[in-house]
Amino acid sequence: MKTFFILLFALTATFSFSQEKEKYKIGTGVDFDGRIAGYSYNNLGPSIIPLISFTKKKHQFSFGPQLFMFKNRFEEKIGLMTKFKYYPNGFNNRFNSYFTVRMPLTYGFDKNDNWPPYYFAAPQETRASKYYSVVLTPGYGVNMKIKNGFYINSAFSFGVSYSFVFSEITNIETQAKRDDFYMNLDFVANFSFGVGYRF
Repeated sequence: MKTFFILLFALTATFSFSQEKEKYKIGTGVDFDGRIAGYSYNNLGPSIIPLISFTKKKHQFSFGPQLFMFKNRFEEKIGLMTKFKYYPNGFNNRFNSYFTVRMPLTYGFDKNDNWPPYYFAAPQETRASKYYSVVLTPGYGVNMKIKNGFYINSAFSFGVSYSFVFSEITNIETQAKRDDFYMNLDFVANFSFGVGYRF
């Protein structure tokens, strides 16, 4: 099902248009995105991202759903990836470097998590959590033209991750409930690789 969704999303942008002075292009592609250092509450892990991109002169903006490759059986999460790229020398060369800023937004929840109050103690509480994660990582990448509008690219970025965690904790014995909230801040490093096509 995920493979079908990726292919369907990647084929939705199939046209380009121009105005008298400015030219706009729409493209599509798929990125593989993985964290190589750093940790956040939801430990996002690698993901596949079908993208639609909008290109104007030396600027490119891309967005698409973030499909996570790994998750535990208690966890559900959805994400939206946004990327901005600036190509100082444009797109005309075989190899084109670019500066990028990526900002994935993630919502997730843990259905049920046993929370032992003491090490090796039997679990006495359950914790159901939901979280919102925002990551902001500027970076640098290289784009290589293959043929016609096809290209591949890779980038390295470094930045910060913010996670806002809301939990409901239930005592197993008394069924008493209490709320908990905290914010997690971390530094992260990220690597991405992708293929795409500009119409």
